[in-house]
Order: sequence, then structure tokens, then C-alpha cells
Amino acid sequence: MRETEQVSISNAEISFVVHGPVQSMPDRPQDDGITARSIASIREYFPGSPIICSTWRGQPVEGLGADVNVLSDDPGPTVCAFDRYDEPIIRNLDRQAVSVRNGLARVNTRYAVKLRSDNILNSSSLVQVYQKYLRPEVRHDKYAILNQRVLITNYWASEYLRGLKVPFFFCDFIHFGLADDLAHLWDLPPFDDYGWDPALSGTRQHLRYPWPQRCVEQIIYSRLASRAGLCDEIAHKYDQGENVGMTNQKVSDAVLVDNFIVADPDMLSLYVPERLRHKKNYKYYTFKRWEHLFASHHDGFDFDRVYAARRSIIRFFSFIKTGIRTRLRLLFRKARWEIRHRHGRYKGDAGNLH
Repeated sequence: MRETEQVSISNAEISFVVHGPVQSMPDRPQDDGITARSIASIREYFPGSPIICSTWRGQPVEGLGADVNVLSDDPGPTVCAFDRYDEPIIRNLDRQAVSVRNGLARVNTRYAVKLRSDNILNSSSLVQVYQKYLRPEVRHDKYAILNQRVLITNYWASEYLRGLKVPFFFCDFIHFGLADDLAHLWDLPPFDDYGWDPALSGTRQHLRYPWPQRCVEQIIYSRLASRAGLCDEIAHKYDQGENVGMTNQKVSDAVLVDNFIVADPDMLSLYVPERLRHKKNYKYYTFKRWEHLFASHHDGFDFDRVYAARRSIIRFFSFIKTGIRTRLRLLFRKARWEIRHRHGRYKGDAGNLH
């Protein structure tokens, strides 16, 4: 790998925003005392770094050890869909965005770390990883949305689902970079609740029905690219856009390598509860995959060619096994949607399936 100049960062230049609930909530279980352990670990490995705990009014923040406690009004969960029994499916979209945004607003240092309140950093290695792979001089201006790269990890960061590519599905557990860049990334408008449609009663319905529902991470990161004018915000999970020469996946890859560094959890000594861990699988981004993509976009950098070849073989057989079936299912949905609209049977969102 080609060597590049490293950036020097002291602990005093880094603020930590530990965000989210500090105890279990009805829709989000949490290990007892994990937020206090997370803050104590930051104190141990990052002495001199300010710590901001951003949570909700009524959460027990006394004794956690943060320098600043930011207590916001709880916006509540967001209704994203309804299941086939007409019961709401909720996600903590606004909760996450509000707690991160309000926490970052209190940062006065050049750099910031956004960390879930149920995650723990067990070393200071993220600084070394960030310094080593930041490479500020190796970026394409067109895709350099942020001022510098932001360090992320790869939990549930999926490049493929059911054998097909899914753009902009990057991890949002941890972000480390310039505070201004994190503030820009999390400058998100409120998420509206999806209203139940009686015409679709008995069906798993959501805003983009019948297209496959977008994942939360895809919304966050595709909005970042959309605001930069690189593509439209994706309409559904597999949306590749209408530009055949520059699909959403290609934009996604370029945005990933020029704005982020993907580090495996063990590189960061990052602990997450077992319920948040995924099994190793080709479909998830890894540091080696990021290196591969980086070398594909920038000359003069090496990558693990054995890993890349093995991954390509696995990906091919996965497409044969499940990708073709998923593709046919999407085509069937598109045909069914067009027929229903042609006959006026449903008046919902008529966005295209790309």
C-alpha cells in the first residue's frame, strides 16, 4: 500500500458524543450499566478528551461521568411500515438523529466521535487507524463530499442482500472525523411517520410499497450523496437509478472510498452487544473490501488479490442461488405495479423501480 503523509491528532482535539438511551427502553433493550462502562473506557484510553452524553429527558445520567449531559425531548419512535396484521413497525430514526445532532452541537473541538451508548471502545486504536488511512491528498474532487474521510466500522454494512447489490448500506454505529463533517452527515430533516393505508390492509405496507423497503442506513447515506448532487435519494433497497453508465452502486462505491474508511471492529477494539453482531459473510463490507474498492478508484495502491478473487467467486454463486430469483421477483413487482396503476386500483407513491 502506498504510504501517504499522516495527520497528528491529540486527545484534547477529540470530543466524544455518546448518544442514545442510557437504560433499557420498551423498544430497545440495553445491558445494565453499559453506558457508564463506555464512558469509563473513553476516560481510560482518551484522557483529556471531552465527553458529551446526549440522551432524553428522564434518563438517569447522574453518575455516568460525562463532562456534559444533553437532555433532549424524546421525539419517539418513527412508524416506518405496517405488517400484514396491520400492526405498526417502528424504528428509532428521529431518536438517533436528534440525539446525535444535539450532541454534536455541543462539540467545541476539531474532531469528534459519535458512539452509540451501548458500544464500548477498548483501546485508542481508532486514532491510529484514522491517521494511517486518512490520505487527504488521495481523493476525487467530484465525490469528496466531506472535508476529510470519516472512520466507520462494518456491522451490518451490506453490499449485497439476497444476491443483489444494495447501494449506500454503510454502518452508522460509530463515526470519527472532523466535527463539521459529522454535523453535515447528521443534518437530517425529521422523518415522517408512515400512515396506514386501508387499501393495503393485510399487506406489509410502507411508503415505497410494493418496492423493497429501504434500510435506515441507506436513507442516511444516500441523502448525503443526494445533497451533493451525485444522485437522487434511493427509492428502495435495490434502487440503481436510471443512469445506466453511472448506477447508484457506482456512486455508492465512490462515495464510500472518498469519504469514509471502513475498519473491522477488531481494528478499533470496538465492543457491541451480541444482538448487534453479524456473522462473517461475503455480503458485508470489510476493511479488505474497502482496500479493494480504494485501489479500484485510485492508482498506486495494493489490495489482497486472493481475497478479491474468492469474494468474486462466492458472489457469483450467490447470484445464481438467490440473486436471479430476487431479480425476477422485482420485475414481477414492477409489472404488477404498472397494471394496478393503469387500472386505477391504487393511488400511492408511483416512483419507478430501477
